[in-house]
Amino acid sequence: MPSRSLAGRVVVVTGASRGIGRAIAWAAARAGADLALLARGAEGLEETARGVREAGTRALAAPCDVADEASVKAAARAVHGTYPRVDVLVNNAGVFVSKPFLETSVEDWDRTLDVNLRGVFLCSRAFLPGMVARRSGKVINVSSIHGRLGDERVTAQCASKFGVEGLTEALAREMREHGISVNAICPGTVDATGEAPPERSPLVRRLVPDEVARLAIFLASDDADGITGSSLDVFGGTEVRIQVRR
Repeated sequence: MPSRSLAGRVVVVTGASRGIGRAIAWAAARAGADLALLARGAEGLEETARGVREAGTRALAAPCDVADEASVKAAARAVHGTYPRVDVLVNNAGVFVSKPFLETSVEDWDRTLDVNLRGVFLCSRAFLPGMVARRSGKVINVSSIHGRLGDERVTAQCASKFGVEGLTEALAREMREHGISVNAICPGTVDATGEAPPERSPLVRRLVPDEVARLAIFLASDDADGITGSSLDVFGGTEVRIQVRR
C-alpha cells in the first residue's frame, strides 16, 4: 500500500502538464494530497488533472504562465478560492535552451530567465503569505545540475538555475523564522519519454521523472521537516562526467 505521507495537504505544482511536473502531481496524489496544477499548456494540464481525478484525487487545473505576474495572480486567486490553504509549493515550470552562447538570442535569454527564475519568484510571492500567516509550509524548487555546474551551450540555463539556487538559499534563511522550509532539487539528464531500464543503475543512465518526483515527495513530507536551504542532486547519464570534472 502506498504511503499517505501527504494526506490532508494541498500541493501546488507548476509545469504540471508534462514531464517532471506531471510525475510530481501523480506522486503527490498517491501520497494523499489534494492538488492545484498550473501550466501554460491547457490540454496537457487538463490531461494531468483528469487522470488524477479519475484515480480519486481532488485536483484544480489553473492555466498559468509563471513568467507573467497577472497570470500568476489569477491562478493564485483560483487556488485560494478552491482550497482553504496551500501546504506545499513545487516550483517546477521551466524551459531549456541549448545553443552556443553566440547563437543565443536575446529572446532565448529573456524567456529562459523569465520562466526559470522570475517564475519561481512570482509563484513564491503568491503563495508564501498564507504559509507565513500559518507559520507552516514547504517550498520545493526544481533547479538543475546546471544550477551547480556551468557547462557549454547552456549559458541561459546555467544563469537561470544558478539564480534559483541563490534564491533558494536566501529564501530559506528568511522563511526559517516562519516555520517554512525552502529546498531545491537538482536533476541531471531526465528522459521524460520512457521507463527506466531495470537492469541499469540510475548513475549510468538517464533518469525518469518518477525518480525526481520521489525526492520531491520526501521533501514535502514530515520526514524532511529538519531540512531547509539545501540543494539535493539527482544524478544520471552524462552528468557523472560533469561531476567528476568538477
